[in-house]
Amino acid sequence: METKKLYSIAQKNNITVNSFPLPLSGATAINLGGEFFIGLDPSVFASECKEKVFLAHEIGHCSTGAFYNEEDSVQKRKFAEDKANRWAFKRLIPISTLKKAIKNGDTSVFSLAQHFGVTESFMYEALNYYSNIKDR
Repeated sequence: METKKLYSIAQKNNITVNSFPLPLSGATAINLGGEFFIGLDPSVFASECKEKVFLAHEIGHCSTGAFYNEEDSVQKRKFAEDKANRWAFKRLIPISTLKKAIKNGDTSVFSLAQHFGVTESFMYEALNYYSNIKDR
């Protein structure tokens, strides 16, 4: 999926995306009374792959309602982060397309990341997720 398509998904779902200085995190999503906002800091994105991954993750928070605050438990924060990641994995790296890529010879994390246009760390997390789910 192209980054442009993610921006379209955000727009269709009434999620406002703005550039905003976020040097520590790079991105954030917030729910203000049922309105969703994503802030992205373009200065931290060394590549379009990174922008795509961050944007998909933040849309995942908005689409699934997986929000938390700093006072929440580590367990609740991890659950929300994992839920946003799962949303992003399924959109950027669908399992059926991943299986085809592997069958066609893309077997390293690096080559798969290039194939899907995502960061290597995101691909590694996706592979870990898909290898641990029971109903594939």
